[in-house]
Amino acid sequence: MDVQVLRPAQLTAAHLARWHAFQAADDLLANPFLSPEFALAVGRVRPAARVAVLRDAGEVAGFFAFERGRLGIAAPLGAGLSDWQGVVHRPGWTFDARELLAGCRLSAWRFDALVASQAPFARHQHRVHDSWGLDLRDGYAAYEASRRATSSNLVSQIARKARKLEREVGPVRTRAGADPADLRTLLAWKSAQYARTGAVDVLRDGSVAALLADLLARRDPWCEIVLHTLHAGDRLVAIDLVLRAPRVATHWFPAYDVELATYSPGNHLLLRTAEAEAARGTAWLDLGRGHEAYKPRFATASLPVADGAVERPGLGGAVSAAGGLPRRVFRRWVAGTPAGPVARRAAVRARARYVALRHPSRPPAPRPGSAEARASPAPPQGRYRIVRRTANASAYSTPISLPRTEARAVTDSRLRMCGLGRSWVG
Repeated sequence: MDVQVLRPAQLTAAHLARWHAFQAADDLLANPFLSPEFALAVGRVRPAARVAVLRDAGEVAGFFAFERGRLGIAAPLGAGLSDWQGVVHRPGWTFDARELLAGCRLSAWRFDALVASQAPFARHQHRVHDSWGLDLRDGYAAYEASRRATSSNLVSQIARKARKLEREVGPVRTRAGADPADLRTLLAWKSAQYARTGAVDVLRDGSVAALLADLLARRDPWCEIVLHTLHAGDRLVAIDLVLRAPRVATHWFPAYDVELATYSPGNHLLLRTAEAEAARGTAWLDLGRGHEAYKPRFATASLPVADGAVERPGLGGAVSAAGGLPRRVFRRWVAGTPAGPVARRAAVRARARYVALRHPSRPPAPRPGSAEARASPAPPQGRYRIVRRTANASAYSTPISLPRTEARAVTDSRLRMCGLGRSWVG
């Protein structure tokens, strides 16, 4: 296998045509997150985006998109946003995952929504999850009939609340469009939702809003954003941001006006979105992985996706492995590694960052300059120090510092689970 790593903007028209042909040949690869247009869009807002062109016997056999990080540790393209990951390749072709990383000059690749059926990554998967979706191949009427048969009150309950919304607020209507004002409203609603629930606000990364605005403006059929909106009278009630390809669409960012939550506007709009997508030829509306109660209620089936990592021998692979290990395995690895203190410090930092980012314990800090920030007392200045707690403290006593904004998200209980401790440095 020969590997050529390019920036997305360096892809040629021949590359795009070959990529589209591979997607058209396999329904599991037809997701818009695996399209070259998504890679191009991410490349315009994230400089670390790369695409590996894979050749077998001189012919292009596949494409592997990723974001390169420090120590050669790579993340999926559109990390934190992509709900569908993997290698887009010609039917029947196989490869070795570590050989792929070696050709890309990567030490590790961590994934969280890999197409679980991709055999080269099978032994690198840690857990497999359900990615829920709506089968719309037979049209919306068939989908609604299946929901009435398996969840008898779902559709009727949503219809009853929609009639109540119409009586008490105004005539209900939906539309599909690409209004930037609707996108701005959606982003504001989602950030407020993340703050209420304590989830990590991915929208605080400026590249996310830039990516969404770019995709909304370009309207490419292989990776197109459509905003489905629900209105009651003159009031905007709910928005579904859908990313769609010719046959597959992703229910990417849904949000609604919380003041009207009692009418379940999000559920009503999801049905209308499914109806509109089925009418334009969408065969599968993906809801993504997750434990939200609405997903299995609306879904007709699920597809398996996996999280895990491919790691090669070396410092980068070891740091990647340490970032996701269970506590006891992490301790055993640190105690038994022959690496020097630099590698050990890197492992502890990776573990602390993993806990902070994957297990947030409180809502994100308010935006600077916002009303919440002005009403809150000024936080202490300085840095936390994250230190390893082991039986032989003298062997591993070098402190690891993290910025206060990052370390504050790590509770003491989380640190104890990881064999770490915290002290404040003024």
